[in-house]
Amino acid sequence: WNSTAERLEAPDRIVFDLDRDEALPFKAVIEAARLVKGRLEQDGLESFVKTTGGKGLHVVAPVAPGPSWMRPRPDAEGLDGR
Repeated sequence: WNSTAERLEAPDRIVFDLDRDEALPFKAVIEAARLVKGRLEQDGLESFVKTTGGKGLHVVAPVAPGPSWMRPRPDAEGLDGR
């Protein structure tokens, strides 16, 4: 879900999962990852690339949790573990 257990409804990262078609060289996935990373940087988001353990790459961009109206209220029953 790209969020912590404490704030399930407020993801703190975006993951772009880039897998290649078997007909394409892995170099195509690398180029796609560079393009995604560059676009994220243009939009002011720092990101990093990591291997998926399979046949592709993940471009991960940490983001601030959603707007305050989307965040669980700390006093709401059951959301803060009490």
